[in-house]
Amino acid sequence: MIIVLAWYLCGLLLKSALFGETEERGFRYRRKYTGVAMRILGVRLTMQGEVHNRPALYVSNHRSLLDPVIQLRFIDAYIVSKAEVSAYPLIGRGAKETGVVFVHRESKESRSASREAIKELLTSGKSVLIYPEGTTSNLETTLPFRSGAFEMAAEVHAPVIPVVIQYGNPGHHWQDGPMLPFFMRKFSAKHIDANLSIGTPVPEGNTNEMLAASREWIGEEIGRTHPPFPLSSKKREYRY
Repeated sequence: MIIVLAWYLCGLLLKSALFGETEERGFRYRRKYTGVAMRILGVRLTMQGEVHNRPALYVSNHRSLLDPVIQLRFIDAYIVSKAEVSAYPLIGRGAKETGVVFVHRESKESRSASREAIKELLTSGKSVLIYPEGTTSNLETTLPFRSGAFEMAAEVHAPVIPVVIQYGNPGHHWQDGPMLPFFMRKFSAKHIDANLSIGTPVPEGNTNEMLAASREWIGEEIGRTHPPFPLSSKKREYRY
């Protein structure tokens, strides 16, 4: 994982130095890396729903550090992450180069700047992926959602699209703690079964209405998509 990340990051930095930074190149390298990372980890993914072809705010439940690795394989969006990730060797630099907005969760000023960044991205025609719970959870439902990003989406009339990610084994969930032991458990698993569901835009409304509609859909989808994840006519399967 580290060698592959270093390889793609070096390639991205070199091309950016020679030809200038572009969003499309950053996303393309990110898709390449996440695809290889999923292959290394043995991810077996079933997927339902489609990525939308217009700028949107994607809101997802949060289970694991693997969530963005899987979701950003398919969704070209900027992502909001806790500031601690920026200090991780290689991962932090790779995230910075491929569309990550870092937030200090304890800082009101940083959270305000994050909301403004989300608003600016949505206004300029970019998609954003957030985890409104603010942290990972292994609950059968979701933690309360933070409202900041929904407020920005309501202001600029951007569609809000709910997303659910589930894992076949609760052992693949991650609570705040050392990252290395978590990935050692992942590498020791022969396969990681996961399911990704992408919903349709919730009805446009005010902040509270779109937040409530998103959380309701995500909660219902979590309850509906119990492991194992059998294929249906509406699902695709990806084996890495």
